[in-house]
Amino acid sequence: MNSLKNLTLRWCDCITDASLIHVLNISTLQFLSISGCRKLTGDGISNLVRHRNLKMLELTHCPNATVKVKAYLKQNLVNCILLD
Repeated sequence: MNSLKNLTLRWCDCITDASLIHVLNISTLQFLSISGCRKLTGDGISNLVRHRNLKMLELTHCPNATVKVKAYLKQNLVNCILLD
């Protein structure tokens, strides 16, 4: 997946923190939607700060994307727009 730029995983009940780790290996990824992925924890979502190429991250309807998690993401992904 050398050229994947957009990945939409909206409302995927099977997405967990463990599966989200694999997304970090997609170095070309710029847009990620994990809206409605209710099994993701705050820790799993916070791991996305390691993906410095993200330009847009959609987090709507993620119950564990708390205000604290979103603030952490905004602080560490300065070139990324968070849609929440």
